Amino acid sequence: MTRLDRRTYARADRVVLGVWKAIGRPVLRAAGATYFAVALLASVVFSPAGMRAQDLVRALHHSFVLRCVLWAAWLLVTFPATHAIFHARGGLTLRALRLPPVPLAGALVSMAAVVHAPWAMLFGRGEGLASAAAALLSAVSVEAAGVAAVRGGVSAALGGALAGGLALADAPPQWTALAGAVTAPLAVHAAWRLAPEERATPWRIARPTHALFALYLVHVLRLARRARSRLAVGAAVAALGGAGLLTLRSDPTDRPLSRALAIMASPLVLVAATAVTPLLESERSMHAVLRSLRVRRSIVVAAFLLALATPATALAASAGLAASIACRLGPASLTGALAIWAACLACAVGAWGRHHERSRKRSAALFATGVVMIAIVAVAAVLAW
Repeated sequence: MTRLDRRTYARADRVVLGVWKAIGRPVLRAAGATYFAVALLASVVFSPAGMRAQDLVRALHHSFVLRCVLWAAWLLVTFPATHAIFHARGGLTLRALRLPPVPLAGALVSMAAVVHAPWAMLFGRGEGLASAAAALLSAVSVEAAGVAAVRGGVSAALGGALAGGLALADAPPQWTALAGAVTAPLAVHAAWRLAPEERATPWRIARPTHALFALYLVHVLRLARRARSRLAVGAAVAALGGAGLLTLRSDPTDRPLSRALAIMASPLVLVAATAVTPLLESERSMHAVLRSLRVRRSIVVAAFLLALATPATALAASAGLAASIACRLGPASLTGALAIWAACLACAVGAWGRHHERSRKRSAALFATGVVMIAIVAVAAVLAW
């Protein structure tokens, strides 16, 4: 190896290490939240009495709908961590340095591979190394292409569509892995280059005319932008509770509605609790504006509670609909009851969170204790009903 080759490899190593040092921490933090959410769900699905990875991968090969659902769910759960790769604070400094594209793309792909490692492990245990590589590279390509596509990256979008299409079409893993190996670095580099730019097709939301709707919209957008990891954890917790609803079919009861409300009480309380802190921070950031506009306190509290109830209600309704189809129950009654139950629990958690925020002795342990007490009281109330 010549001296020039050694310098090139040494420079590439420094670039990869520098990229990890600059933006690795927020990516790992977001990936940790994703790992926690996936571990909760996997502990139930792949329990000793549950299914094996081979069974799930075999089912994916036989059902196009199941492939679409699981791929969409995985990309949705991992999107916060992938978003952190391209929008971390240290990214602007790295872009100003004009780093070599090849080691830069390698570092970014390695970060995305860490994010999607559980997905690759599922296919690796279920079918082998080729399927693991195909799933990993396809997931990296699709998510990076999505980030680039909203900012005008047409070529990256086409590459991501190719990798995602091969995965959904259940193509041979060798061909899918080969396509992903080509499209993943290109899509990641395009997303990195285009991420600081404005969206090519900006979302336009009508200007609200009422203070309640305006505050509610601000809170919901705040959750969607700043609390993606918390929402992912909440979705996994709700899915864990939804898996418990399947006992309505395996162990029928004369009071399915009461059991469903008891099963979902603790998960819905936890879902609401994960969103309390971001919403309180959002309200606190607008405190001066709200005072200057003389917005009534009742409107501020109502907007807070509505925003807090939105993710819990949506997840409860989704779990209820899926459980009613799987257990052959009336979808309207179960879905509606769970949605109302989630809204009530969210209001209780929100009231406790606001009271805890105003108290002098604030601590995470005290807030968690109150949340646990709300869950216990809710379960006891439903079982006594």
